[in-house]
Amino acid sequence: MSVTFTKLFSSITASTVWCRPSDTRVVWITMLAMADKRGRVWASIPGLAKEALVSVEACRTAISEFLAPDPDSRTKVAEGRRIEPIDGGWRLINHAKYRAIRDEEERRAYKAEKQREYRNVDNVDTCGPPLNIVDSCSHNAEAEAEAEEQKHSRVKRERKTKTAISDERHTAFKEAIQIYWDSKNHGVQMPWGPAEGKQLAMWLREAPHITLEQFKGFLRARYKSDVNHGDRPCQWIKWITSYGPGPVDRFKNTAKEDENGRTGKGKPGITKLRLDGTLTALGEALAKRGVDGPWNPTWTDGETVSEPGERSDNRGVSDGLRATSPEILPPED
Repeated sequence: MSVTFTKLFSSITASTVWCRPSDTRVVWITMLAMADKRGRVWASIPGLAKEALVSVEACRTAISEFLAPDPDSRTKVAEGRRIEPIDGGWRLINHAKYRAIRDEEERRAYKAEKQREYRNVDNVDTCGPPLNIVDSCSHNAEAEAEAEEQKHSRVKRERKTKTAISDERHTAFKEAIQIYWDSKNHGVQMPWGPAEGKQLAMWLREAPHITLEQFKGFLRARYKSDVNHGDRPCQWIKWITSYGPGPVDRFKNTAKEDENGRTGKGKPGITKLRLDGTLTALGEALAKRGVDGPWNPTWTDGETVSEPGERSDNRGVSDGLRATSPEILPPED
């Protein structure tokens, strides 16, 4: 878009400073060169004038013209305005169009340069005798440039696909952790910040073949373990595979589970066996004297009395491990 004679005449009559049409064009070219990839020009009018090597008044006049509507513009976006003000400078409204034109010109120049390089190559060293140049040298600079561009596009698509798959996997595993947290920490919001996201992302990269169902199995085992379930996920995500063999006790030893999936004691300890023997002998002695009580002869040998804190139906807390727990993450059918 060039400055029309009518606009130039109006500018001259409105101001005593002369602004040549070439100054306006120079300011516009300078702004195109200074724009970033989003079309933003970070400068003040004096700074822009210094870069364009024009006077401050000439630069101010050019900026006013770029901000004003242009009914004769071929581009009807924003009523033909070239720029719009932003905090710290201006934004080129049609920058995307100019950038596409520039990229196309650079691409053509690149292809032309490649063709010149192949024409100037030493025929004796690379292609044999000069008479067989056409037969033995089938290089095509344009085809090579097209192949390079297609390879670049394919790499970008593959990266985009891998990123999408990684994000989807990250989201699914995070939702499983959220379910585990909510089932153990009722009413407490799960802390999830950059540390948790980084730990989960690192674990997923190091364990690409572990499925979501396997991960849920690790969470089930941790649910039944004697651990602090209020710890931040970033403190235990990297150790989640240690629950693969099953729940652990407070000493980090794998705890046994019965046929119902409950964790509890294995064999009774020496202290419990000694206590059971003492109670049995005392009960038999009192029963012989006719004293009624829970030690009546109706009980059988080997039956033991429940320890304090443990219910006889074996559904309470035993050895610090929760005996029963809801299936927060149901296994795969």
